[in-house]
Amino acid sequence: MERKCAVCEGVVLIDKDNSNKAIQHKKRFYHFDCFVSLCDQKIANKRTTLSWTDIKLHIDDLVQDTTKNQQNEVAKDDLAQWVTSQYGLSCISSRLFMKFNDIYSGTFRGLAYPILPTEFLEEWKYFWDELCIIRRYKTLVGEQAVNYDIAILLNRNAEYRQIMERERVDREARRRQIEEEAIDVHQIKTVISVRQQMISSFIAEMDESREE
Repeated sequence: MERKCAVCEGVVLIDKDNSNKAIQHKKRFYHFDCFVSLCDQKIANKRTTLSWTDIKLHIDDLVQDTTKNQQNEVAKDDLAQWVTSQYGLSCISSRLFMKFNDIYSGTFRGLAYPILPTEFLEEWKYFWDELCIIRRYKTLVGEQAVNYDIAILLNRNAEYRQIMERERVDREARRRQIEEEAIDVHQIKTVISVRQQMISSFIAEMDESREE
């Protein structure tokens, strides 16, 4: 993503991980160094009403917030591209775009909590085969099919979260089991090594006693 720096008016490049440490503050974008200079100027101006000292102090938080926002925007684009491809749409209509934003913010009618675009896309992919089967005998195409599937996905989001939590717990249990087995193997090898050393020492002592 490219934005114009509010200080130097140069191009601010923001990738998915915000590796350039760009900053978004009050809907404006800045290069990191430009924003630091702006803070210093504002701090020197005693007539400034905002506490720019606090803003500069928490500049790393601003970078993290900008990174999260950028990742969220990338996720929105990923979902939109996937939906247009899977449903044969030329683009996402304004009505559908507004529906997605309401889902992301949790303000969609009947929705009790926000669903981030990353989670919504993963859920969509998870249930995709089922959705296709459900729609097999229905004459739904394009945006009609999208809206129909969205209703199902919102209905089943709590179920999806439970499935993901169970899988997470299972992965954690397997990870702990592997670690415990690795520890057991290490302990066994240690015991075998100690016994081999004892046997070697015993044999060496026996050989010495025979020589005497």
